[in-house]
Amino acid sequence: MKILVFFFIIMLNVSWSSLNATSFKFEFNPSTPVTYNVKSKLFKSLDQKGVQITKEERVLESEVSITKHIERGFGQSNIPPTYTFYNKTQLFNIIQDGKPVKNPLLDIVAKVISETKTDHEGKIIDISGLDAFDTRVKDSYPPQISEGLLRGMNSGLMETTLRKEWGEKIGHFSGKEFSIGDTWTSIQKVTLPSSDPAIYYSEILFSDWVVTQNVKCVRIMMYQHSDADYLGALVSDPKRNDPEAVAETDILVSGSIERWVDPTTMLIYFEKSKRKIIFPMTLPENVLVQATLIDRSESLFYY
Repeated sequence: MKILVFFFIIMLNVSWSSLNATSFKFEFNPSTPVTYNVKSKLFKSLDQKGVQITKEERVLESEVSITKHIERGFGQSNIPPTYTFYNKTQLFNIIQDGKPVKNPLLDIVAKVISETKTDHEGKIIDISGLDAFDTRVKDSYPPQISEGLLRGMNSGLMETTLRKEWGEKIGHFSGKEFSIGDTWTSIQKVTLPSSDPAIYYSEILFSDWVVTQNVKCVRIMMYQHSDADYLGALVSDPKRNDPEAVAETDILVSGSIERWVDPTTMLIYFEKSKRKIIFPMTLPENVLVQATLIDRSESLFYY
């Protein structure tokens, strides 16, 4: 089974500007106990121009339960609470090049329940439960086969991905103040399928307020582009077309992310993203082509 896998690293070189005197603060304080469902659709395509086009669609549904733990020390003030997020995959389907991917690993993933324990500020203390995936793979296949399978998908890679996503969505914002109209800027790096790194710029705009499921959320818009000057103009005018011609390098990154977050709990209610990367790629027999990677996703959260 060929699955498109890409890794992203945030470089926390952040600056921000404020346009509004009324400030709000992200408080990690999820209501507990609570259980909610997440339904996600993801699409990736890799077009190796004139050679091959690979498309992959994923449908992922999961159930998340949050438990708050309060400890009271003898003869001392209350100890800050900790939280445990239990994540259980309910559905995981992959369609590649129009055909359903049938692989027992997907069924094994669906049986794994991960537990993410955090402190009262939303910082990860520990992640457990993922090693059950490795155990089930080893129990289901002979050693030579299981070792090969675990090189491509294993609990270590899953934990790395989980920590990265948590940091981007929770850790990067927890405890920070913002005002509507504020912008935060940062530099990010992506590792391409060609193994080459690409640097691009990201600007976060705290756009406005939106009400969903009777909860007031801040709409966070994140714009990404290889050209820093164009990125600033893009934030001012989001309806601009994708300007492939502005890139002066061989690699172009452009995209956006929209996320709705309740700042009083840091629970997410909606997320949508899209990104295009154009880059040179060397195929076997030293054939150089221009490749285009497109990924889109949308996640809905039901509380």
